[in-house]
Amino acid sequence: MTPLDPNERYNWEKDLTPSPLQRKGFDEQLKQRIEEQLDRKEAQRRRWLWPVAGACTVCAVAAAVWIVAPFDRDNGLDALVKAAAPHTVEYRPAEPPLVADTAAEEPAPVKTGVLIGLRQDSSTAGSPGEYRTMMLAPVDGQVTVAAEGEGILVPYGQKFWKIDMLTHTTDTDVIHYLSAYPADKEAAAASFLDDPDEQVRHTETLLFAGNQYVSVAEEEASGNGQLMTTSSQVWVRKLNQMAAAPVPSSADKTSYVTIQDIFGEGARQVLDRMLELPSVPAETGQAATGERVAKVRLSGDNWAITRKPGHWTAQVAEVSSSSGEQPDRNGLQEYPVALPEVVTSHDSVFSTWGQVKSLQAEATDLLASPLEDLIVVLTSKEMLLYPSNPTSGGKPDPLLHVQLKPGEQLVSAQWATGSYVAEWVEKSRKYLQGMGN
Repeated sequence: MTPLDPNERYNWEKDLTPSPLQRKGFDEQLKQRIEEQLDRKEAQRRRWLWPVAGACTVCAVAAAVWIVAPFDRDNGLDALVKAAAPHTVEYRPAEPPLVADTAAEEPAPVKTGVLIGLRQDSSTAGSPGEYRTMMLAPVDGQVTVAAEGEGILVPYGQKFWKIDMLTHTTDTDVIHYLSAYPADKEAAAASFLDDPDEQVRHTETLLFAGNQYVSVAEEEASGNGQLMTTSSQVWVRKLNQMAAAPVPSSADKTSYVTIQDIFGEGARQVLDRMLELPSVPAETGQAATGERVAKVRLSGDNWAITRKPGHWTAQVAEVSSSSGEQPDRNGLQEYPVALPEVVTSHDSVFSTWGQVKSLQAEATDLLASPLEDLIVVLTSKEMLLYPSNPTSGGKPDPLLHVQLKPGEQLVSAQWATGSYVAEWVEKSRKYLQGMGN
């Protein structure tokens, strides 16, 4: 289920027809969603600002706030952005909530849960990372780790899917690849063409997993063992594309998603405007002096979804090559348009970094529930879950501490609300821990 957008007026008539994970008619789930909408309006009225003691402390916190500014644009690029993707909005830090009364109040019960996917990279080059998923949710009135297990679990359509790291080996090749499959099935091993005269070392890394799209980075070294050529790629794919073809191919456009698929044909103009091309003849790649220069372009085929503090962002591969040579990938440039909700699902926060830092000075990232009843603050060592309305006007105590492994990074966050929380808890226990039928 995709949670409701707090800023969007909900069309109740639309939910009277069947849709994924919903029953027909005015049933208990629809009733629950109506109640959630009312809860959201109430939550918006009682938003609170974590107090910071003294005006000096306020100034100090304000000075430490990091404002995310993804791209230094001029008016020309702004116009292109609006024309290319009118359905999207640029990321802006949320406005501060209202200051709450200092008098004690009853905390509202948490009604949301979240599937958190994490990646821990290997310290050995060429080795795959490790992945785990946790379902954080209220159980019997207590926010807890309701389920935990290996791999990445995500909702997809009417089912749950898993993403696991698998390894294929031959006498000459070692291929670490990501496999996506329905969680109620077994992962099927993929087959790869093997050239006995060539050694291949291939490793994939999951950067993002949503309820439909995933982002993958790959590193590959190939050759005869003495002379090895290395290359890197980034891809955005759908889960069913991963199931059909374990490793994407630039020659097969049905195996991956282009940036134009997400942002429309105007994305090409945005990419061209982002890049300041050298004033050299495109046919020859030579400057007026005859000196050979590198051609540079941004690839709409090769792009990534990566995590920045408080939100997901699109990153486009920068490709360069000298005339007559194969392209080399130099890095990523941030695409200056916010990813649409169809890609990221719920990806907004209702608190500012000033508030987060006053709550937890070592905060590196923040997640907020769509009902605004729960926030997740990440540091380099742990995740802390806080209520959005404390029992007093002071600094709230965490509802839950979750230890992180060294270097562990967020790759997925999918929210459940209302009656779906209990369903997700049940399914995550089944698919992550093997509990239930």
